[in-house]
Amino acid sequence: MEKIKISVIVPIYNVEQYLSQCLDSIINQTYTNLEIILINDGSTDNSEKICNQYKLLDPRIIVIHKTNGGLSDARNTGIKIATGDYISFVDADDFIDKNMYTILFQKINTTNADIIWYNHYNYQSSNEISKSSIFVQEKQYLLPKDNYKFQQYPIK
Repeated sequence: MEKIKISVIVPIYNVEQYLSQCLDSIINQTYTNLEIILINDGSTDNSEKICNQYKLLDPRIIVIHKTNGGLSDARNTGIKIATGDYISFVDADDFIDKNMYTILFQKINTTNADIIWYNHYNYQSSNEISKSSIFVQEKQYLLPKDNYKFQQYPIK
């Protein structure tokens, strides 16, 4: 089932208070064929130390420390070294559901999509959660490899 490798790129800049939760959510995925690329973009807090500690915990983790160049530069640095069949970005102050890549892998196999975009939740506090969506209703929009128009699929 897990022949497709997904490169997960995490740009990091001064997010020590969120970083462990983010990285735990990635390394504990039910889909395990991941290459986890941490790009420390010149952090001045303890983010560098946290990245190095996680690299020792999980052999799938690659850590790059670089001077600050901004979010796009950090993502592009990750893209240059990624070896996966697909690329995923996770912001370092976010965390993901433990089944996210399993679900995405299943959608890739059933739709032959190149791009999958999905809804997300915003956590303002532990008691305040709101769902965000750039799309209308509860739908998934996928870009199949043989068609360059977005197609709408119901969420199941």
